[in-house]
Order: sequence, then structure tokens, then C-alpha cells
Amino acid sequence: MNPVRYMLINAVLWLPLGFFLWFLLGSVFVLPVGKMAAFLAHWALPEVFNEVVQTGKLLEFDTLLDATAAAGGKQAVFVLSVNPMIYGYGIPVLLALVMSTPLTAMQRLKQLLIGWSLVLLAQSFGVFAELLKDLMFKLGPPGQKALEDTVFLPDVIALMYQTGYLILPGVVPIATWVLMNRAFVEQIISPQRDGE
Repeated sequence: MNPVRYMLINAVLWLPLGFFLWFLLGSVFVLPVGKMAAFLAHWALPEVFNEVVQTGKLLEFDTLLDATAAAGGKQAVFVLSVNPMIYGYGIPVLLALVMSTPLTAMQRLKQLLIGWSLVLLAQSFGVFAELLKDLMFKLGPPGQKALEDTVFLPDVIALMYQTGYLILPGVVPIATWVLMNRAFVEQIISPQRDGE
């Protein structure tokens, strides 16, 4: 059988298990994303964000922005809720690619840890970009006022959000796998070139 076809079939067979485990353990995978996104939020906008609370697979970011007027006169603050799972589907994709590659158990473990770390960074960036988007476009004047003296202009926020939502979740796991398995990729591609 063609090695490319064999690898693709193998990867497709690993995908359902990968998605099942990723969804089943979603709250575990979200925990480090919450810590990283909280660090980014506090580092970039310490006067806006207070704390992050994880409720299952969701992250709730408590802000320091006064929402008393919106709450009918009762003392309140704005809370932004983000679902980090929509930025982390690269984890099962990475698992399927690594498990379908001929590697030793230690090599697989190493690649999964490296890949997961990079997906974690991309996922945290996506969550942070969504927070900025919600501040600017969802909260209205209070959020816009909080961002007016920062580098986070509306166009920058839109670019960050689109990159974090559309590009990074799909590209990071595949690019990571290709870079870690460059010799294998060249090996399965070179017979195809010779046959042309």
C-alpha cells in the first residue's frame, strides 16, 4: 500500500479517539490555558482584569469594570466568558498525526508533549484575543474606554482574533508535526517525486 495513503487512513482512524479523549478530558486541557490566558490578561491589562474562574470547560474572566448602571443600580462588574475548547481542536489532530507516524514510544511521547505545548500557546493567544474582542465590541463604552490608551486598536484586535480563531488552531499542530518529522515527510514524498 502507498505509504501516504496508509498514513492518512491511520490518522483518520486515530481522529475519533483523539476527539473523544480531548472532549472527555476538556476541563483538564483547559486548566493550563486558563492560567496562561490569565497571565496574558493581567500582564497586558492589569487595570481591567481581576481573576479567572474555570467552570468545567469554560473560563470566566472577572473584570474590574463597573457594571452597576447595567445591573439596575446594584453593585456589579462585567464578567467575560470564553470557551477555550474552540481554539484547542489541534490537540486531537496532533495526536492522530503522531500516532500514525512510525516512531518509538518515547519519540511519540516527546512529540506529543512538544506539540501540546505549542498548541497550548496558540490556544491561550486565541482566548486572549477573544477577551480583547469582547472588551472592544461586546461591552461597548466601558470596554472601549479601558482599551483607548493601549496598543489594542480595533484593527489590531480584529487581526488577533481572526488569527487566533481561524489560522493558529489548524496550522500549529500540522506545522509542528511536519517540523518534528521532516525526515519521514521527505521519505514519503520522495517516492512520489520519482514516479512523476
